[in-house]
Amino acid sequence: MNTLSRFGRNIKGFGKRTGFKLKAKSPEILLVVGGVTFVATVVTACIQTVKHSEEVLDEHERRMLEIDNSLEIANEDTEVSEEPEKEPSYSLKEAKKDRFLAYCNTALGFGKVYAPAIILGTVSLTCFLASYNIMRKRNIALTIAYGACEKAFREYRERVKGELGEEADRHFKYGYEKKLGRIAKTNEDGSVDVVSDEISVLHPEEDDENGVIKDADGNLRFLFAPETSRFYQPSESLNDVTIAAARNLSQLDLDCDHYICLNQVLKRLGIDPVGEGQYIGWVKGFGDPYIDFRTEKVYRPAPLDPKLNPYGAEYECIYYFDFNHCGTIHDKLSQI
Repeated sequence: MNTLSRFGRNIKGFGKRTGFKLKAKSPEILLVVGGVTFVATVVTACIQTVKHSEEVLDEHERRMLEIDNSLEIANEDTEVSEEPEKEPSYSLKEAKKDRFLAYCNTALGFGKVYAPAIILGTVSLTCFLASYNIMRKRNIALTIAYGACEKAFREYRERVKGELGEEADRHFKYGYEKKLGRIAKTNEDGSVDVVSDEISVLHPEEDDENGVIKDADGNLRFLFAPETSRFYQPSESLNDVTIAAARNLSQLDLDCDHYICLNQVLKRLGIDPVGEGQYIGWVKGFGDPYIDFRTEKVYRPAPLDPKLNPYGAEYECIYYFDFNHCGTIHDKLSQI
């Protein structure tokens, strides 16, 4: 008895696990079933057309020909009759009725011929719609969950900022490490010295050739560095001037034209344009009335090549931009 009970529990557990896996994969399963039945619909329709559609059409033509012949014979009999006012044995009204019945029988015949294809097509469409409905519900649930996580993370960051400050927030969010390092420092007279200073060293991150970096929580940031900007210089002060000039010129464009797209700003920074940059940017009256790059200055190990590191510094300064754009601009241009 105990063996049978354990066997029954195992079977029940296996059934539950299998049902759960099938439920989890139900959209993919429905898509596969819908695709297979769609192909079967086309194949079945072609086969039925070749095999039986000609029979239905031939039968239709035969019936129509019989009606026309009957109507013609009835008219001839009326013409040769000695009673000119006598009604024909087969009237035009009866012929119309028979034609209507012939068309109905033909439609019924085609319905029988294509019934398998229609059933398979209905199953295919039902599977596609059911898969879409399941995925739509899951996406709604994911959106709600993501919104809740984003809200919780934002509240957490606000508590960190309030208790530990902005610097600690950036440290925890982006993984900066405070340490002493030798960097190139520009003096007031324009000369450059390599000095030791406390700096925020960046942990290695993956970035693409356009200088777009995806941080830990999935947000996109832009990088101003030797490999991403044509205007980058080994001198930190020159880079500060370049960035300030790009921001000021972009602000002038925004004030004059009332809008500016992100790619225009990236061009002034020497960064290659990105696909999203043509559709997002700043529009007067939406979001902040000013352009803010929200620049973060961090350091990373400097290259050993003297051409890229002429001052022999241990770390080089790079910049992160987290632009305060208002989102898409094309839907807002008609409102300015």
